[in-house]
Amino acid sequence: MLAIVRTLKGGVEFLAMVYLGQAIIFLVSAAARERNFAFRLFKRVTQPVDRLVRCVTPRFILDRHLPFVSFILLALLWVALTAWKIKLVLFASSPTA
Repeated sequence: MLAIVRTLKGGVEFLAMVYLGQAIIFLVSAAARERNFAFRLFKRVTQPVDRLVRCVTPRFILDRHLPFVSFILLALLWVALTAWKIKLVLFASSPTA
């Protein structure tokens, strides 16, 4: 079970870093971001997450805000997975009665 939690946590961390990279390119390249190869690659990697978040969020959330909402949800998921991992590690190291 610990291996599954570690794998999920690693995937969430990867996606969060891709969103951070996308945000940095967004800030640095402004209007030319759509021609930037890295930005398009990051957009393609995060597109499934954005689609899933679009299904979960209410309609008044604008599409241009979806990456920010996705990042926040990934951060919350990361916290939950970290707590779960800590619980599994502590349970595994506790002496049995």
